[in-house]
Formats: sequence, C-alpha cells, structure tokens
Amino acid sequence: MVRHRFAADPAYANRPSFLRPDPLAMAVALDPSIVTRAETHRIYVGYGPGLDRGLTVVDWLDRYDDRPAVQIVLEVDRPRLLDLLRI
Repeated sequence: MVRHRFAADPAYANRPSFLRPDPLAMAVALDPSIVTRAETHRIYVGYGPGLDRGLTVVDWLDRYDDRPAVQIVLEVDRPRLLDLLRI
C-alpha cells in the first residue's frame, strides 16, 4: 500500500512526515528502536454514542491526571522505517 502511494505520488516520498498510522504503528511494534523522539502525555478517547466516539485527544499540557498516559511517537528514523516496510 505504501509502495503504491510512493509510486502514484513521487513528492510523497520526500515529505518530512509519514501519514500512514497503521504501518507506522506496526513498524514501531516490530522495532521500537526506530523511535528517535517520543513524549508521554495523557489522553482522552471518546467512547460514548456521540460525535466524539473513537476520537482521541492528547492532553499536551498534562492537566488531567485522571486520564491514561501513553507514549506518543513524534519522530522516527525514516530510512529504517522505510526499510522495515520494504519500500
């Protein structure tokens, strides 16, 4: 899927960000050492029947200590990421 995106849009390959969260999450699960910068913050995940169902909000200021804290990946080693994805 990612290889197809690069072929269809050559400019995408040079973007500083990687906008495919599922392959990125799998790559980090396979090799956590590709993460070069991360922060831990609290989050809120909407689970009710309303419009926020499934919405994830990061508490970047860590104001709410009653929320779960998670590690948020901010940067990865891009060449190693692409190698893991075989691009």
